[in-house]
Amino acid sequence: MLRTGALDQLIRLAHSQRWRLVLVGDPRQLQAVGRGGMFAELCRTNPAHELATIHRFTNPWEHQASLDLRAGRIDELDAYLDHVRVAAGTFDQLATEVAHRWVDHTDAGRTVAVVAETNEHVNALNQAVQAQRHRLGQLRGPTVPIAGGETASEGDIVVTRRNDRTLTTDRGKPVRNRDRWTSTSIRQDGGVTVSHDQGHGLVTRPADYVKAHLRLGYAATAHGHQGDTVDIGLAIVTPATTHRSLYVGATRGRNQNHLLVVAQDGDLQEARDVLEQVLGNDRADTPAVAQRRQLEAQAPHRTSRTARGDAEAVVTAAIGDPSGRHAQLACGSRPPAADSRLGMRPAKFPAPDVSPLRSWSVATGIGNGIRTCPDTK
Repeated sequence: MLRTGALDQLIRLAHSQRWRLVLVGDPRQLQAVGRGGMFAELCRTNPAHELATIHRFTNPWEHQASLDLRAGRIDELDAYLDHVRVAAGTFDQLATEVAHRWVDHTDAGRTVAVVAETNEHVNALNQAVQAQRHRLGQLRGPTVPIAGGETASEGDIVVTRRNDRTLTTDRGKPVRNRDRWTSTSIRQDGGVTVSHDQGHGLVTRPADYVKAHLRLGYAATAHGHQGDTVDIGLAIVTPATTHRSLYVGATRGRNQNHLLVVAQDGDLQEARDVLEQVLGNDRADTPAVAQRRQLEAQAPHRTSRTARGDAEAVVTAAIGDPSGRHAQLACGSRPPAADSRLGMRPAKFPAPDVSPLRSWSVATGIGNGIRTCPDTK
């Protein structure tokens, strides 16, 4: 997940240092928080290598099912229903079910990812699992207030929500955003000593960090779990879930992935209807270069003046510059070099009847320099 602005900076750095830059990822998964969409655009418009074999899943049927889910094929949802991977109920019922499953799987030595669409649902699921662990006597000692109005006890699973390189573990590893830890002791001053889940050592968080940046870590949004591989995946699905979030949530587990669908009547047909709806939910960013292509395809007969106005509107919206200064680039002005954005450079128009939307080129790779897609007429 890389914002367009951050990708721009990375390309500039790689170009200045004469590095070869390789972008790796899945364009069908979640984009970065903030302006994005360039990775998918580069994959769509340029040659890209794709993995030919899926290695994550232990059940062969899930290999093809995950690809069908990725592509949004509605008919293939039957595979998850046929293998009893779909359950339905109210959110409260499913939260209770998640809490029981999390405890059972964890006690058996299996790792679990609980995925939800919204922070509100994540908070509720965290509370449900923590409450279940309290009932079973798995959490010990005093509690300490942490961020978000939550509390933590010895034994709780927590996540850090802010990078802090001034805090390092006893193995020299810095504290990073979204790292998962187990609380090992609560200090009287409000600090918490935690152990990293991936074996990166112990560190004591001071009270001010704990109160502002430490959260319970039993559940997370799809952004929080994207890139994780666990034994069991549990995804809470609602009509607000996006296709990309569903794809991420349904593919975290090696051994099992379960879709727990919020359906008031607890009916599997209603759950299937919700899943079909979710496959049509996509809120991905579309970069300016893609908007340009779509506008040209929709109305190739437009006059230069009309196209010029469309270019200004598209670039202003895509870059998010309310001043419109960057929209002027589409009209051929010559800004300082620092005003350019990723893969977008001003160019003179060869003739008045050529759309100004053609005046941009997109950076597609790094070798001994930046290779660009040439403008076409």
